[in-house]
Amino acid sequence: MTGRTGLEAGWLGFTPGRSNLYRGAWHINEVFQRLRRFDWSGFPGAQPPLHWARFRTLGAGGDRVYRNSALTGVSNQQRGIISVWFRVIGFNANGPAYLWSTRDTGKGTGGRSRIYVNTAGRSFISIVNTVTPIPGAAYLFDTPAGTIVPGGWYHLLGSFDNSLNVRHGYLNDQNMVPLGGSVSGSGSAEWVQTDYQTSNDWASTLPNLLADIGHLYINTAEYLDLSVTANRRKFITSDLQEVNMNVDGSGPTGTAPTVYFAGPAIDWADNKGTGGAFSMTGDLTDDA
Repeated sequence: MTGRTGLEAGWLGFTPGRSNLYRGAWHINEVFQRLRRFDWSGFPGAQPPLHWARFRTLGAGGDRVYRNSALTGVSNQQRGIISVWFRVIGFNANGPAYLWSTRDTGKGTGGRSRIYVNTAGRSFISIVNTVTPIPGAAYLFDTPAGTIVPGGWYHLLGSFDNSLNVRHGYLNDQNMVPLGGSVSGSGSAEWVQTDYQTSNDWASTLPNLLADIGHLYINTAEYLDLSVTANRRKFITSDLQEVNMNVDGSGPTGTAPTVYFAGPAIDWADNKGTGGAFSMTGDLTDDA
């Protein structure tokens, strides 16, 4: 076996030519990248997005972006795409932190579609469909405990098409579907709801969000096969950086999504998508 010493090659450990044993060593550049990205979990950290809004607990209500009526032009569909950049600042011991949650008041207070991170550092995308009456029973995908570490940036990307019985889930461009979750079934996703919001679920006992959110993209009508690398590159680059998705979020598919929050905090809460305006309580800020 031939190879260079670690110091000569820039690896922390012996680096053998083309042998797969190199996977047991870290290159010094990777160490610097991990330090720069605040990633201590062994999971590759994403680069910070250009802009983000900081959500913090402010009294009982906290920072919140919400809509208390159905989204414009939305119907229950068998497909969807979700993309969000986020950084959790801290976990609240009382329960999960919600990046997105919806409800139908005629079907109880539980979230019908949810994006959240629990206190064990697991991230979830949960979509309830028309043949799954129990909220939370139809996870699009989830990640193992400990994958989300406070202070690190993450990009969560998922898509599904129930007519094809397929779903895809990626965290920082790594495939997460085999690690948890279940195919959501043959029904249509319940996109038509009475209430939508960021920062909390609809149960008042759950904590508000302590996190920064870059873009939040929710496409309720289309599907992309995210196992195709070129489709993922419409949302995240190969070196885990944000992609310019156009002002209205139309970049990935050519059509603006239903919900697209992005940009500086001053207008982050203005929905650039097609689903209509949202309201805001609290005071979102830009923060580094």
